[in-house]
Amino acid sequence: MFHRWSDLIIRRARLVLALGILTTVLAGVFGVGVFDKLGQGGFDDPASEASRELAEEREVFGNKSADVIAIYRSDDLTVTDPEFKAEVDETVAGLPDGTTTSVSTYWDTRDPSMVSSDKHATTVLVSLAGEDQAEMADINDEVVPALESENLETDIAGPWAVYKGVNETVSEDL
Repeated sequence: MFHRWSDLIIRRARLVLALGILTTVLAGVFGVGVFDKLGQGGFDDPASEASRELAEEREVFGNKSADVIAIYRSDDLTVTDPEFKAEVDETVAGLPDGTTTSVSTYWDTRDPSMVSSDKHATTVLVSLAGEDQAEMADINDEVVPALESENLETDIAGPWAVYKGVNETVSEDL
């Protein structure tokens, strides 16, 4: 089979070359129209049923998604120590106005799943304000630095931390 195929290509070398060039030119002409259909980044399809449903839900209830998760840890203090709570409260109080729709701490919810098993760490769940991904990305860039605590070890997790990591990796790769 390969022998017959190679014989055909050798016998019709000029035709194969012309068809290759023609195919490349046609692909280039067709490809130019693709740029109008491409969007500027993002991980959601706003036209999908799930995105439309989420938009309706947010209109009624506001954004309640855990967009940013701040993890606060201390080697010396436990979550039940007043100093630990005071540091988290002070840090959360420093969030810029209008950047969040809700902030949930262990002390607000009394949810034991927000505290580590060794009781030296807790999570704070932050829902970002914003109407679309671009706006929420900008707000995330304001909120994350404000979540850094002076006296507690701070780690940031959640979807926006992942998006930022993916975007940085892709940008470096490009």
